[in-house]
Amino acid sequence: MDQKAGKADHMKTLIRNKNNAKEIINEKGESYTVERMKEVIKNNARLPAEKIAEAVLKDINVFTGSGQKTDDQTLLIIKAV
Repeated sequence: MDQKAGKADHMKTLIRNKNNAKEIINEKGESYTVERMKEVIKNNARLPAEKIAEAVLKDINVFTGSGQKTDDQTLLIIKAV
C-alpha cells in the first residue's frame, strides 16, 4: 500500500506500508482500515517521522489487541520540508 498523507505547515509526508491494511485483523475479525491509518498520521503530522511511525504501530497494536500477530509490520515514513 502506498499512500500520501498529511499536509501540515507546508510539509509532505509519504507513507509506505509493506502490508495491506486489510491484512491486519483484530480479535473480532475486523480489518484495520487505510482511513484509520490516515487519521493517526493526520493527528501526528507535526511530529518527526519516527514518532509518526511509532503512533501508527501503536494504533495497530491497540486495534489488534491480544490477537495473534500473523505477519511482520514494515512502515516507512519520509517527510519533506
